[in-house]
Amino acid sequence: AVQRIGVAPEKTVVIPNGVDFPSPAALVDKATARDVVGLPDGGVLVGTVARLDPVKRVDVLLQALAALEGVRAFIVGYGPEEQRLKEMAKEMGLGERVHFAGYQQDVWPWLAAADVFVLSSDWEGMPNAVLEAMGAGLPVVATAAGGTPDLVVDGVTGLLVPPGDSIALAAALDRLIHDPDLRRAMGAEGRRRARERFSAQHMVERTQTLYAELLGQ
Repeated sequence: AVQRIGVAPEKTVVIPNGVDFPSPAALVDKATARDVVGLPDGGVLVGTVARLDPVKRVDVLLQALAALEGVRAFIVGYGPEEQRLKEMAKEMGLGERVHFAGYQQDVWPWLAAADVFVLSSDWEGMPNAVLEAMGAGLPVVATAAGGTPDLVVDGVTGLLVPPGDSIALAAALDRLIHDPDLRRAMGAEGRRRARERFSAQHMVERTQTLYAELLGQ
């Protein structure tokens, strides 16, 4: 708004999205979560939650997964790209490794079942899916698009890669897949950051503070 429209910076306040995170105790353990969502236990599981729309570039994720031998993944979401992506996964030989879960009212069991969260978008605002994954204690591999770098601290809470680069995406996923200690460290720091800075309560409090300041003027 400041750069493109000319809004005065001193009249601008940014209040980030907030997520109503469940308590850590409410998140079931990985084995139980995988049983709940109907996925087999064992092995590293990569997950994404995204609208199946061209801008989300799930095709790039599939290309990255095809380069990683034996890695399993789930895709939660639906949209106009769904059939094309399913056909693409089949053509790539990913039919047994990638589970298309469709629309899910409750994503928390799916996040609890995963080991790594990935978002491969070409463009984003401030993706709630990333915040939810961080709140669930997952390390995030994501494209440095839109507001995502405001959430994911590269090398601390996850790994950022250029949009549209399936090779870089595969390399980042491979690094986390083969380093459980790094996954745990990034996931723990992501949970702390998300719950401290991007909770629904924090968003409400900042909004209330802004109203109070404006009314006081």
